[in-house]
Amino acid sequence: MSRNSLQKIELSLLSLTFCTLLTISCKSDQVEPEKLSPTSIQSVSYQWGELSINRKNVNDIIKYDEKGKMAALLTTDDKNISTTIDFDYQGNKIFLNTASNDSYELDDKGRVVLHTSSQVQHGMTFVNTEKYSYDNAGYLVKIDLASNNLIYSVVTYDVNNGNYQKFSLSNPKDGKVTRQYVFSYNNTKVASSFSMFTAIFANNTYSAIEKYLNFGKQSVNQLSSVDYSIMNLNGDLKRGTFNVVSHLDGAHNIIKFELIGNEIEGMPSDNLSPLPRTVSLMLNQK
Repeated sequence: MSRNSLQKIELSLLSLTFCTLLTISCKSDQVEPEKLSPTSIQSVSYQWGELSINRKNVNDIIKYDEKGKMAALLTTDDKNISTTIDFDYQGNKIFLNTASNDSYELDDKGRVVLHTSSQVQHGMTFVNTEKYSYDNAGYLVKIDLASNNLIYSVVTYDVNNGNYQKFSLSNPKDGKVTRQYVFSYNNTKVASSFSMFTAIFANNTYSAIEKYLNFGKQSVNQLSSVDYSIMNLNGDLKRGTFNVVSHLDGAHNIIKFELIGNEIEGMPSDNLSPLPRTVSLMLNQK
């Protein structure tokens, strides 16, 4: 083979290599279409149930910072009394300017793993904590509620087929269940920007902000009913059922739900707050 032929082959190979590298470079420089950020909550209105002592209707407005994080929560009750809670992010913690010095510790996925608050009563300081545990699939499975490191209540969840099936609140001393919810669903898939199964069914939603924080995955199907069993102070067990009517937007986000059923009678023996009868959400697409 002549020298000219070899030079032509070498030039062809160099040209092919250059084109290949150029193609790879062009592919690596391609920008994927920007994904839409998840739906955030702009405001929420609550109509609380029969066990609510003072406030029957509450409206929350959420303010976000430039990074899309919650910056402040403005709460107004039916007496037109407003309270503003500011959020201060420091590392993996969120500090609130509340009277009880609330703070939340987050894991590397942004989920709440510890809530701490404190209050002074009769000259004594009480530090209250709620410790949250998750399974490998990202669902909340346990909450330990303690005061001054003494656990006084334990919440456990059963999860099946991507849905929370059962909530149980028990006394750690004897294991007696003082409150239980059994959840039923239909086949409709939903998306929730609202931490329903932690805050509505597991914590003091009367005044807390847990409703808007990250407590892992929510149920994938539409909630249709809640069977409840609540132990009263006199030892009686009150049972009943709430039918759940949910309203969805075009993207199957929950924008309103109602708990429909008879009034809960008696005085619960546990420390949880009343259930709301109606919750309406205004969502903000970003």
